[in-house]
Formats: sequence, C-alpha cells, structure tokens
Amino acid sequence: MVIQLCLMYNIDMAIFCDLPIMDNEKIDVYAILRTQYLSACKKKHQIQQRLANMIDPGQIRFYKKRVKYTPKGCDEPRIYEYNQHYLRFDKVIKDENGHNKTHHITRFLTNKEYEDTKRESVLYRYLSESLKYIIDLIDSTRKFILSSFYYHPDNIPDLFEEELNTVQELERATECRQWHATQRASYSQEKYKCMDSFDTGFMSRGELLLHDAFIQCGLTPQYETKLELDDITASDDLEYEFGSVKLPSKVYYPDFKCSCGGKTYYFEYFGMMNDPVYFKDACKKIEVYLRNGIVPGHNFIAFCSGDYSAIRMKPVFRTLKHIVSGRNLLQKNNISKMPGIIKLDNINNWKLPLELTKAIKYESSKYISQKHKFKSSIKAFANNILKKDSI
Repeated sequence: MVIQLCLMYNIDMAIFCDLPIMDNEKIDVYAILRTQYLSACKKKHQIQQRLANMIDPGQIRFYKKRVKYTPKGCDEPRIYEYNQHYLRFDKVIKDENGHNKTHHITRFLTNKEYEDTKRESVLYRYLSESLKYIIDLIDSTRKFILSSFYYHPDNIPDLFEEELNTVQELERATECRQWHATQRASYSQEKYKCMDSFDTGFMSRGELLLHDAFIQCGLTPQYETKLELDDITASDDLEYEFGSVKLPSKVYYPDFKCSCGGKTYYFEYFGMMNDPVYFKDACKKIEVYLRNGIVPGHNFIAFCSGDYSAIRMKPVFRTLKHIVSGRNLLQKNNISKMPGIIKLDNINNWKLPLELTKAIKYESSKYISQKHKFKSSIKAFANNILKKDSI
C-alpha cells in the first residue's frame, strides 16, 4: 500500500515530510503512513490475543492407545486400540534468579476440543498468515517513516514506544467501555440509542460518526471518561460573598479522550449550538476546561454544529490527520481562526462570546510551535535507528 501510494503521487519517500503544509492538506503521505502504522499495531495486538486463545493445529499429535479388557463370558483378554490426541506446547517460566526457562508441556485433548480445533484450523491458518503480513507491513512502514527523517527537522519519533502506547490505549478503551456500561449506560440506557456495527451505544449520531473517524485514523478513543476539574469561577464567587470556601471538584465526562505521541487529547461534540441554553452550557464547559489547562488547539478539540443533523466530516478527518502525524495545530498564522474550535456545518447563527474568544486566543498562543532547527547529526541518528531495526 505504501509503495503504491508513492508511485501514484510520484513522491520521494526520503523528503516527503518537507512538503509544504498546503500540499500536505491534499496529499499528506506522512499522516497516511502514521495512520497505517497505528492501525496495523492495533490489528497485530488483536490477532495475537485471538491466536493466544486458540489451539495451534500444528502442535496436535496422536498416538495409538491400547486398552486391555476381558469381556463377560470370555476367558482370554482382548486388546482395544484407538487414537489418543494430545497437545504439545512450550511454556516460559522465570526461575528464582529471574532467568527464563522453557518447559515442554503435554496435555491430552478431549474429543470436543479436537473437533473444535479441526473446525477452527482454517481460521487459525488465516489469522497466522494475516499476522505475518501485518508484521511485515509494520516493519516496512517503520523504515519508511524513519527514512523520511533524513532531511526532516523534527525530532525522530520512537515508533517502538508508540506501538506499546497503542496497545495500552486499546486496553484502556476496553476498560473504559466496561466501566461505562456498568456505571453510565446502565442507569440511562434510553440515552444511548445510536448503535454502531458492534452494538456499541452512543448518545448521538455525531458521536458515533466521530468514533468511526477516530478508528479510521488509527486512534483509539475512550468514550465518556471521568474527569474531575475545579470550577474556579464558582469558588471565586463564593469567596467574594461568604469568605474562603473550598468546593469539591466537579465531575465532567468529555465525549472522547485519546493519546497520541505521548500527548493526551480531549474531544467534545457540541451539536446544538443554536439552542441558547445548550450554547451557554457549552461555553461554560469550555471556560472550565480552559482554566484547568485543557486548551483548544493544544490538547482539546471542540467539534461544533448549529444543527445536530448537519455534519461535515472533512474537517474532522483533517484535524485528526494533523494529530496523528504529530503536527501542532497551533501556528502563528492561524491563532485568530481558533483551530481548536472546529465548525462542522455552515450554520452561522451562533458565535462564541468575545471574552471567551480572547481567552482562548491568549491561552492558545502559549503553545505555538517554534520554528524548526536543523540538526547536522539527525541523519546519522536516523541511520543508526535503521541499522538496529534491520538486525
């Protein structure tokens, strides 16, 4: 897939990261590679888990078992012979000194296990071949990404660490879903009526579409995680009227939370900004996030729509593509456009308050990415990584 993309667009893999941002808006090969890499890492982990719970048909052996018995009415014993199936596998155990020792273990299989294994042998071989293909895809994609940093001024990513983080995010998302099903959805099942292909419930159609966009971009979002924040405005008001009062933290449930490149992002979908009450609550939530260091464009993205039935997904994919590729959304020339507040429709009957807009621009300006500094040693460093990767 990577080679086909490069041939299709006639792009030199060694310098594609130096393409101007305007060109990358249309053909962002680097973002495609990172998306492919993260998605393949998740798929590799899922297949490995599936194969770990299946019996390898190639490890099944059988021997002829002989049973000696004497039927009733007969003086001479008879010998009954049949095939007994057993499984041979290796188990790695650490000894007292912390060294790994491999033990060869054999256990008998019941007739049901053997019959199930025969039926699943085709699936096992298919998953095994798929796993080999995905591992090769991960290795080739990793080498292409690292080779692009020959002339790229950014810091070289640790892709092995990103693979581990991707697996951890997958496990966190699974735990979050289990928690959500027992703590949130169980008390208000009628609110989560929008179901995806895996019968996972979401509160709105927009959240369902956003979740699918995360998955397509190689990200693993956690849905409605618990987030405790201090509402400083309420505390200041009470302190002005009644003296020093310490309020307990307020619990919020951001729509999505995910990590990429060692950075945690929060996402909210505000789908009814034309409703005055809903709009006021959304602005208050953005203010609380802002005062707690969750800044739009830096580690917080708000997808907004005036009408919940009008959603354009192109801005969503463009934003997620920038996050996956490791780019900073905040640049000197786009602070005025507030890249962390993204409209998903053409309805312009709402606008953020002027004070909130100024606060967002001020806080966002603190996280503008600095100009790249070329390092003479970066090519040698990339070469060392590629040599280690090829060993």
